[in-house]
Amino acid sequence: PICGENCVFLDNNHPAVIAAFRWDTGTQAIGFLVVCNFDTQTPQHITIDLSPILGTDGPFPCSELLSNKTQIFQQSRLELLLPPFTAQVLRFPGNGESLAQRH
Repeated sequence: PICGENCVFLDNNHPAVIAAFRWDTGTQAIGFLVVCNFDTQTPQHITIDLSPILGTDGPFPCSELLSNKTQIFQQSRLELLLPPFTAQVLRFPGNGESLAQRH
């Protein structure tokens, strides 16, 4: 479901995880995927397909902004395992932008 003009929820009604993609309109970045596990006791797994959003099947380079780590997802279906009560904020660069460029 779309919320506003620049955000879409991708968590598929997961009982403990909220996931949303927000397009970035102010920089060259395509946008951000924010994923939060609200279960305080149990790690949670979620699969998110980004191909409809990013327009390709991969690979997808990104920076995880909370840990300052970079990674490349080889395909559009992201398999994420979140420890209890944690979040990930993945930043996907736009065309012509490298992961090293930050705004």
